[in-house]
Amino acid sequence: MNMARAILIRLSLVVMGLVAPFLILEVGLRIEHLWRKGTPLTVNPSSKWDDALGWEGKEHQFEPISASPILVIGDSFTDGLDVPSEQMWFAELARRYPERGVVAYGGLGYGTLQQLLVLQRYRSQGLTPSLVILQLCSNDILNNYFELEKDSLLQRAPGPRPYLEGDSVNMRFPRDHAWLVYPLVSISRFAYRTSTRWGTRLAEQARAGKANSIEFEIQAKGFSFKPFIESTRVTHTLLERFKLESGNTALAFVLVDDIEPYTAALRTSARKLSIPLLIAPRFINLTTADRLPDGTHLNARGNLLLGETVAQFAKEQRLLP
Repeated sequence: MNMARAILIRLSLVVMGLVAPFLILEVGLRIEHLWRKGTPLTVNPSSKWDDALGWEGKEHQFEPISASPILVIGDSFTDGLDVPSEQMWFAELARRYPERGVVAYGGLGYGTLQQLLVLQRYRSQGLTPSLVILQLCSNDILNNYFELEKDSLLQRAPGPRPYLEGDSVNMRFPRDHAWLVYPLVSISRFAYRTSTRWGTRLAEQARAGKANSIEFEIQAKGFSFKPFIESTRVTHTLLERFKLESGNTALAFVLVDDIEPYTAALRTSARKLSIPLLIAPRFINLTTADRLPDGTHLNARGNLLLGETVAQFAKEQRLLP
């Protein structure tokens, strides 16, 4: 009995030695967030999860909102990161059509299914837009197909994402050891930050050629790569449903990058669906001076250029009376 008790005490000390530093780091991070951001101590990362969308995005509104506003739905280029709403690209539409107003919703890393669900949510709330703009990115095709996204080091979702699989929508988490990672990042800010930084590190290694990511195989094989073909099929189905959900409302696609073979796939879908597609980089030369420090997303100047281009496109396509 004494031997068993001694072993139990030693195991308890080992566990405490492992858990205590983690708890100290967790509490310290929560105090830091309270001090810097005003985030309550009790808020967990899971507060941002959404049962349907996977995780919450960001809504921008430009008053006054008319009975038929312009509705913009997109990913991080529509979320805007730290760029103020009034400096985002769709703010130009609000300036040119002040009588309509603009509602925009963007989610970091959102795929087409999440954007479709956002549209359905607005529709269910009674919103009847005069124009719907779906902002696209080349990685949408990868994000729409679990079998590709799980092998990506560059594009993996920050949380559980819904995927269209056959006729079903399934929530899945495209990370290694998801069964262990997901519960931890749901309740621990320290685990979430560590997971995010580890993902960033893996992405940097992939870009430096030190780790393999599925994007390189897609780039090399293109439409001869069967998983990519399947992902384009799923994406087309989602875009088709997006069009159906839009009903008689004018609809346009805005692609904010131009990377093959993704652009070719999206251009083909737009043509088959008879949806106007603006491939923005073919009309504006966005340089590093137009982007945030991450080298990808747009700063205020880049957003202004994109907004002017989209507004001109809408005028040329006669998308609004």
